[in-house]
Amino acid sequence: VRFIGNRSSGRMGWALAFAAWTRGAEVTVILGFSDVPPPPQVTTVNAPTASLMHKAVLEHLPDCDIFISAAAVADYRPAETSSVKRKRSSDPWSVTLVPNPDILSEAAARTKPGQILVGFAAETEDPVSRGIEKRKSKGVNLILANTVGGDYDAIGSDSAEAWIIGPRDEVTPLERANKITIADRLLDACLTVSHP
Repeated sequence: VRFIGNRSSGRMGWALAFAAWTRGAEVTVILGFSDVPPPPQVTTVNAPTASLMHKAVLEHLPDCDIFISAAAVADYRPAETSSVKRKRSSDPWSVTLVPNPDILSEAAARTKPGQILVGFAAETEDPVSRGIEKRKSKGVNLILANTVGGDYDAIGSDSAEAWIIGPRDEVTPLERANKITIADRLLDACLTVSHP
């Protein structure tokens, strides 16, 4: 009944799946919670928890040419869960949180030659610098950095202000645009990634 989550709507994932499908790609969406269903033309794997998403990503990763990690997976989960609703009381309630698997880092560690990996950096401040740091620390080819909170909040919106961070930390700013346009620009960037 009670859970830890976030406000992410799944709209960016939908836009990416649709944009890739319109380009002729075979698309598999590993779906957590979403306000919008994936396009009907794509293969969908339901993964409502971080653990199930982790398992599904590792299962499907070897078969993909481009892996885009757009899901806003929780960094932590409760150490203990309950199958029944906890009743309200006047007593304090402490919940111990433990880290979820770092799906993007683990995917990056398992890539095969020629695969392209893309991560997202949703940041409340300094998205470009933090996006550059995340690209390096996760070991991915590209990062799409965007702002959350404030006037340019990407979460739950049909549009966003974003920056594509490239393999050499080059930054391509994207003016506030709808998420389909951002998805197309990100896919264009994927197609320009060269491998040694």
